[in-house]
Amino acid sequence: MSASFHLAAGDPASSIASAAKIVTMSRRPDDVPDGIPILRISAGTIRRDGVVAEEEHKLISGIDPEARLLYGLRAGGLLACRFNGNKTFVGRLTIFNDYLGIRPIYPDKLIRVRVTTQLAAPSFLQIAGDTDIVRSEVEAVCATTVGNWGISASNLKEIRFPLPPLAEQHRIVAKVDELMALCNRLETSLAAAAHFATPQHE
Repeated sequence: MSASFHLAAGDPASSIASAAKIVTMSRRPDDVPDGIPILRISAGTIRRDGVVAEEEHKLISGIDPEARLLYGLRAGGLLACRFNGNKTFVGRLTIFNDYLGIRPIYPDKLIRVRVTTQLAAPSFLQIAGDTDIVRSEVEAVCATTVGNWGISASNLKEIRFPLPPLAEQHRIVAKVDELMALCNRLETSLAAAAHFATPQHE
């Protein structure tokens, strides 16, 4: 089974993910001390583990409660990079875990994807989004302008994702997490071994 993203309101029975409304924050951050956190585009590209880097933010003033609700992010939501000089980052999904608890809003260079969790696990979609079969579809619809690659929300919502039963999605996520933890331990061990193998000079 496969399904497509729907980034506008639609029938939840036929969609993996939906955003109630696609909006853009075109104002630039001004870094006022009492401003609201707004993510940088690098928040969606800098980490290798597919998690939104919440430390990558600036501050912006003049955001009222209604706008903050409209542009705000929820734990478990996904962000996709809309524009980047590196094509491999465009359309790449990252998951927002809210680990800093700062309630940031997102800029217009990132696309918000809210997931219908009865059909799909956000963490599974993030993993599936990095597979060759999905990336080939994403990159096929990317366009370049002034040296930057980009993807529109309308093109992104047509990208098809493999969609196994929900229980199988969770099993896949758990297995990938287990393997990634093993890789991290191996990297740490190799780095330590390389350090001790290097001659120490006084």
